[in-house]
Amino acid sequence: MTLLLCLSMVKGHSQSIDLSDARIYIAESKNEGLLRAARIFREEAGKRSGINVPVVFRQPGDTRKLIVMEIEGRPGVLPWTDTDCLSGLAETGKEGFRMAVKENGNIVIAGHDEAGVLYGAGYLLRKMEMR
Repeated sequence: MTLLLCLSMVKGHSQSIDLSDARIYIAESKNEGLLRAARIFREEAGKRSGINVPVVFRQPGDTRKLIVMEIEGRPGVLPWTDTDCLSGLAETGKEGFRMAVKENGNIVIAGHDEAGVLYGAGYLLRKMEMR
């Protein structure tokens, strides 16, 4: 089974990102809301594809894709290399989220709060193809 994120591009073009060996990255290992969002994403992706997406609490040094789940406005939490992709997106309110895909294929879900991260993870699950 493969986890694919198909991105619609301008003029009918699309791009697929293979997330089969991706990891969920959370910097705040004691944040129950973020852990819950990661757990639900992991369980649902596993049910639909049979693929186990591990959760990590440190940025790995390899080139595997990351699904970064974080809360906006927490200084020093989001890795600076991943926050630049969010700068052009609209600000969020309570339970809102921003999501971006970086050029390297990493996906950043930044919620206004824990609920926003959960909703962002659910949105990503709905947009993914699992085959």
